[in-house]
Amino acid sequence: MLGLQVPMHASNPRLQLSGSLLRDAVEQRYLGRPGLEAEVHLFLATYFWRNSDPQCEDPAGNMDTESLHALPYHLVHCGHKDLLGMLLTDLRFLSLHTKLRQLPHLCEVYSLYSAAVANDNDCRESPVPAPDVDVYREFAQRNAAFLSRYPLLFLQQVLNEPQASPISQEAQRLLGKGGGGLLTPGGGLRLMKWVNRPETLRKVNSKVMPIPSTPSCVGISPSGCTAAVGTGEGSLYLLDLESGQEVRSLATSSDGISACIFLSEGSICTASFDGKLEMWNTQDGCRLFLIEAHQREITSCARSPDGKLLVSVSLDHGLKLWDSSRGTLVGSWFSSHPLNCVTFHPEGQLVAVGSWDKLICVLKCFTWESVLILSGHSSTVRELSFSPVGNVLASAALDGEVRLWAWREQVLLAAFQAHHGATEVVRFVGHGQYLVTAGEDHKVQVWSGHLGQMMRSYGTECKSPALSVSVSPEGSMLAVGHQSECVKIYNLHEGFQTAKCNVGDLAVLSLLWLQEGFLATAGSDKAVRLWEVLGCQARGRGVCEGHERAVLSLAYSNGVLASASDDCCVLLWSLHLPLCDQKEGPMSPIAALRGHAAGVTCCAFSPNGQYLATGSKDRSLLSWDVSASPPSLVREIVACHRDWVTGCAWTAAFQLLSCSSDCTVCLWDPLSGQHLKEFLGHKSAVSSVLTVGDLVVSSSRDGVLKVWNWEGVELTSIPAHCSQINQCASACVPSEAAEWKESDLQVITAGADGSCKRWSPLLLEQVATLTGHSAGVCAAAATWGVHSFLTVARDRTLRLWPLPPYEGKMMYLGGKGIFKLFLL
Repeated sequence: MLGLQVPMHASNPRLQLSGSLLRDAVEQRYLGRPGLEAEVHLFLATYFWRNSDPQCEDPAGNMDTESLHALPYHLVHCGHKDLLGMLLTDLRFLSLHTKLRQLPHLCEVYSLYSAAVANDNDCRESPVPAPDVDVYREFAQRNAAFLSRYPLLFLQQVLNEPQASPISQEAQRLLGKGGGGLLTPGGGLRLMKWVNRPETLRKVNSKVMPIPSTPSCVGISPSGCTAAVGTGEGSLYLLDLESGQEVRSLATSSDGISACIFLSEGSICTASFDGKLEMWNTQDGCRLFLIEAHQREITSCARSPDGKLLVSVSLDHGLKLWDSSRGTLVGSWFSSHPLNCVTFHPEGQLVAVGSWDKLICVLKCFTWESVLILSGHSSTVRELSFSPVGNVLASAALDGEVRLWAWREQVLLAAFQAHHGATEVVRFVGHGQYLVTAGEDHKVQVWSGHLGQMMRSYGTECKSPALSVSVSPEGSMLAVGHQSECVKIYNLHEGFQTAKCNVGDLAVLSLLWLQEGFLATAGSDKAVRLWEVLGCQARGRGVCEGHERAVLSLAYSNGVLASASDDCCVLLWSLHLPLCDQKEGPMSPIAALRGHAAGVTCCAFSPNGQYLATGSKDRSLLSWDVSASPPSLVREIVACHRDWVTGCAWTAAFQLLSCSSDCTVCLWDPLSGQHLKEFLGHKSAVSSVLTVGDLVVSSSRDGVLKVWNWEGVELTSIPAHCSQINQCASACVPSEAAEWKESDLQVITAGADGSCKRWSPLLLEQVATLTGHSAGVCAAAATWGVHSFLTVARDRTLRLWPLPPYEGKMMYLGGKGIFKLFLL
C-alpha cells in the first residue's frame, strides 16, 4: 500500500494516501511488524536510486527530478546514511542537481544529513560521518545562487577550488577518466584555468543550525544565549546557540508566525499571519495570554528599550501599543495604507513606521503626533532600524535600496543598492559599528555603521607620530611631517613613498605645498624651509629665519607666505614667482603682524588673498588686510572660544571657520565679528577644520573625523584613528569645469599612530559579504553586547555569524588571478 505499483509505464506509479486517518489506519494494519517500516524505506530507496541514477552511470538515461528529490529521505530512514554521505561527497551527484537546477534542494539535503548524524550522536550510536561533507556543503551553498542561473559553469567553479581541496582533486580524477559524468559526451566546453589561485579559501565562518520547516522570523534573547525561530506552519523553535540543540518547540494557535521577539530572558511574544499576539513562558512552554490584536496579518512588532511596551503593525493599516506584562492595549494609530515595519527609537518615546505608500512616519508614543515624514523610496519600505545613539535611521525597500537618514533634520545621508531583489533585513549591530543587510539574493552584507570609506593608508610602518599633512595642488603628491623623522613624500594614488626631505631631528609642526614640486616646512627649529621636489629627489631652496620660537602654521597665496609662531607673531615672506627662480639661501620677512597675547596656532588666507586670519592660544581670532602697506588689523574677535583656537579656514563666501580645544567649530563674519553658527558634536579638542564646497570637515584629539553641511547637520562621524588626529587636509578640490558631487569628497588625516589615511567620508564602506545561505534571507536578530548576529533563510537554516574584523578597510573575499583558456 505504501510502496509502488509494479508497471513502470503507469501514469501515476505511486499510490498517494490522502488524509491522516487513512494513513494511520494503513500504518497500524500493515506496519505493525518491527522493522517493516525500514524495509519499506529500503525498497523505495532502491527504486528511486534506479530511477534517478544519482552517480550518472548512464549519461544517456532520463533524469527523474522527483525520484532525485525523494531518494535522500528514504536513505536516511532505511538506515543507509553512509550511502547518502557518499552521494553528498560525489561531484556527479552535485552536477546532476545543477543540471536540473535543484541546488537549493540539495542544500536542504545536506541539512537533513547533518540532522540525522546529530541525532545518531544523541542516541549514543557510533556512526562514521562521510569525510569532507562540510567541504562539499559549503561549496554548494556558496555557489547555489550563481549556478542556479548559470548551470553550465559548474565544472568551471569546481576547477576554481584550491588545488588541495577534495573537490578539485575529485574533479581532476573524474576528468582523467574521460569526464566521469561531469561532461556531456560529444560536447566541447571552454574553461579558464586559474594559474595563481589561492591555496586555501576563506571559510564561511558561521554556525549552521537546521530548522525542520521553512522559517519566517527569528528572535534572540537579551543574553544572546537562546534563539527563537518562527515558521510559516505556526511552530516556534527555541535553540541553544552554544550547543546548536533544540531546547523546546511550541505549537502556536496560528497558521503561521510572522514575527517573534523576546520580552525578557524567560518570555517571548509571537505575532501571526491571522492577526494574533501570543505571550509565552519559555521556561515551561506555557502560553501566558492570547490577544486578537489585528484583523489581518501582523507584519512587524518591536519592544521598547525598557521592555515595558510592545508595538505591532499590520496590513489592516493599524499600529497598536501594548503593555507587555499584562497584554492590555495602551494606544493605537491608523494609517491610510498597509503597514510593513515598525521600530522604537532608543530613547523609547518615538516609533518609526514604514508603509506601502513608500513613506516613513516618525510618531510620538501615546499622543501619536506625527513628528515628521521621510520620503524618497521608490518602492514599499520593508524594514527600519535606528542607530544606538538614535541620530541615524536606516530603511530598506522592496527594490533592494537601503537609505541612511539624519532623520531629525530630514537629510538623506546615503542611498545605495544593497541587494538584487528585496532587502528584507536592515539592522545596526555591534553597538552601531556595523550595518547588516540581507535579502532575496541569498546574501548577507555587512557595512560600516557610519559613512566613511578608507581608501588608502600611508606610512603604516612609521612609529613617529604624524603631525602635519599637505596635498599638492594637482593632487598627485602627499607630504607628511613627523615628530622626529624626515618629511616623507608619497604618491597620493598608489601609496608608495617617492622622496624625503631631510629636515634633521626636529618636529615638523606644519608643511604646505606652494605649487607642484615646491614645498615649505616649519617646526621646532623656528625656521621655515623651502624645498624643490623633483621625482625621487628633494633639495633645499631657501630658509626663512626670524621667529624666536617654534613655527606652528603656514599659509600661502599669490607669492606671499605667512608663518605663525609660538612667539605670538606672524611673519610675511615674499617669494619670487615662478618659484623655480627663487634664490637659494636665507630670507628676510617683509612684514610682522603682532596683535596676539599668546602663541599663534593657525593662519589662513582668504580666497582672493586680501585677508589673513590668525588664531591664538589667547582664544582670539584676528583678521588682517595684507593687501595694505603695511598690513592692518581689520577685526579682532576676542574670547571667541572658551579655550585655545587650534585652526581656522575661509569659506568661498568669505566667512571664517574656527575650531578650538573647547570641542566646538564656529562660523564667523570676519569683518563684523558676528557669530553665525556653531557646529556641536565633538567630544574632544578639535585639532583642525577645513571647508570643501558646501561641506565642513573637522578632526579631533580622540581620533574622530566629522563632516557637516552648512545647516549644521552632522553627515558622518568616523573613528578614523585609534589615537588623536593632529591635522586633516582635503585631497580634492571642487572644479568649476567638472560636476563635483559631495560623494567625491576625499580627506587625508594625520594620526599620532604615525600613519596617514585617505578617506571618502561620504561613502559607505562594505566590510564583508557573507555567503552560505542557499535561499532568500527573510529575517535577522541581534542583541547589544554580543559580537554576533543571527539570520534565517528559506533554505531552512539558522546561521550564527560572528561580526567580521573591521579596521577601516574592506575585507575582500576574493583576489586577483591569472587565467588561461583550454578546451575539454
